[in-house]
Amino acid sequence: MLRQFNAGKEDFSGAMTNFAHMSKPPHSNVFSISFLERLDSSRAERSLGQLTKQFIRLLKEEKGTLDLNNTADKLNVQKRRIYDITHVLEGIDLIEKFKKNNVRWK
Repeated sequence: MLRQFNAGKEDFSGAMTNFAHMSKPPHSNVFSISFLERLDSSRAERSLGQLTKQFIRLLKEEKGTLDLNNTADKLNVQKRRIYDITHVLEGIDLIEKFKKNNVRWK
């Protein structure tokens, strides 16, 4: 039995060394550098700070009142992100909720 175990161990280590001649693992080319750079830039564009700036710009353009559902569609984000923004702005007394899903300057 001991021989079978050792033989299996040798086979396993041999299988592992088969990849040693490869310079990169087979899955390393899934994402190119340019894709990752675009991902980072789009991620930066979607940061909460940038979305808050866009939210305030829309609030100014709409004469001080916003429908949160329409705002989420215009900014192409989930409503959860809009709620994050409104909770912070409410917390510092800049906006207030009125009606359902609407906010305005306080």
